[in-house]
Amino acid sequence: MSLTQRVESINIVTHKYVNSHSTLMEFFNRIQKMLASELQKAEYQDYLEGLPYNIGSLASNRVFSKLVEHLRSILTDENSESPN
Repeated sequence: MSLTQRVESINIVTHKYVNSHSTLMEFFNRIQKMLASELQKAEYQDYLEGLPYNIGSLASNRVFSKLVEHLRSILTDENSESPN
């Protein structure tokens, strides 16, 4: 990212939280809320990444892994055959 892109990015964020009638204190409070929100999102993402398993993995895949693989192979074979 170039310096110009960074400055433009900062300008966009700044213009979201300030207008011609904003006081410095209002601007500060709005930016502080935005930063707190971003921190909360980052902490949640860190929490999800720290889980011992992927949320996307189903319990059925862990418990019935052989059955799931067998069904997957049957369904894959049927889908890959060309129609007559």
